[in-house]
Amino acid sequence: MATTAFCPRCVHYRLRPQPELFSAADMQTAGGLKARLEWDQQQDQLRLLEQQRIEANEILTYEPHFHAWCAAASPFDEAILRAVDDAIGAGEDEQAALADKARQVALVSRQEATALLARAGEGDYDAITELVERGQATVNPVAGDIQQTYVLCQRVNQRSLCPLFDRKERSAGAA
Repeated sequence: MATTAFCPRCVHYRLRPQPELFSAADMQTAGGLKARLEWDQQQDQLRLLEQQRIEANEILTYEPHFHAWCAAASPFDEAILRAVDDAIGAGEDEQAALADKARQVALVSRQEATALLARAGEGDYDAITELVERGQATVNPVAGDIQQTYVLCQRVNQRSLCPLFDRKERSAGAA
């Protein structure tokens, strides 16, 4: 793990795109300015609530709006985080083996979660129950929507030593 892990260069890095709802022409009218102000206030409130959940170490039950998340460590699984922490805290002689172990734990966890999410989407109550008990998904009790949970890059990539880091290949035109 001697390589510095810079999340935006990782294949597992995900950041929700921020929509641009207002054009320059919209800002020329009072109605456009008012709508923009209301949108900005809603975004500020959402940003604050998201930050509070993160600081409280709560599992994110929705795709984060303002923070990058790790597709390798999501949906949430405590076993992945333990394996990551073990690899980060290991001595140099153990780091490579523990990083490989963390990658394997993450791969198996994602495969199991993907299969469970598919079954849950088809109405399998046992799969839904297992996902919720593991903390890998939540269910809206009214609508029945199933939402996976998310792990932030900042949780997995502590001290720029992410054992799950997998560098994106450079594009053909990049130098």
